[in-house]
Amino acid sequence: MKPILKNIVPEALTTYSSEQPNATWEELRNHDQGSLYNAIRKRIVDDQFRLCAYCECKISESEPLITRVEHFHAKSDISHPSINWALLWENMLGVCNGGDNPSATGYSNPLPQNLSCDSHKNHMVQKNKISAECEGWILNPRLLPGFPCLFKLDRFTGFLEPDVINCQIVEFTDNQFKTIFELVENTIKVFNLNCDRLAR
Repeated sequence: MKPILKNIVPEALTTYSSEQPNATWEELRNHDQGSLYNAIRKRIVDDQFRLCAYCECKISESEPLITRVEHFHAKSDISHPSINWALLWENMLGVCNGGDNPSATGYSNPLPQNLSCDSHKNHMVQKNKISAECEGWILNPRLLPGFPCLFKLDRFTGFLEPDVINCQIVEFTDNQFKTIFELVENTIKVFNLNCDRLAR
């Protein structure tokens, strides 16, 4: 997982949000036969250099079965009347299919053991293992520091683990754990970044 730097809000999204401030994500996706959604997805993918925000697998704005837009904070949250999480640009990330598309390359059973990224996060939310409002429980790629890297890769197994030393250097104001190490460890677990499919 690398830090995500987002460009300015697409003008079309700003216009749509001002005209339809209470629109749902589904309404945005269907607006103008999906042209706004496709423009948003293209911008997000370009911003992320065509890498999934969580596992860094290759993604493409032209392949909807491989690439989708993830809302880090639950887009269904209506507890803040002044915030529409579904339309908030800073809340949108480009992600891979997370292994949940049987027709996609790299699909492997059994599920949910081989789900990853937002697919595994959503599985954990549905099983009540994590709250849909997960800030402080997992790392947001938008808030990751550029340096030092908080993850270490075991090149033999393909597994990620928290970098013990670097986790002692960095601080996050929104951390539900006692240490950054635990926050990074839980991030790997929630996104299932060490599933066999990704490790291979």
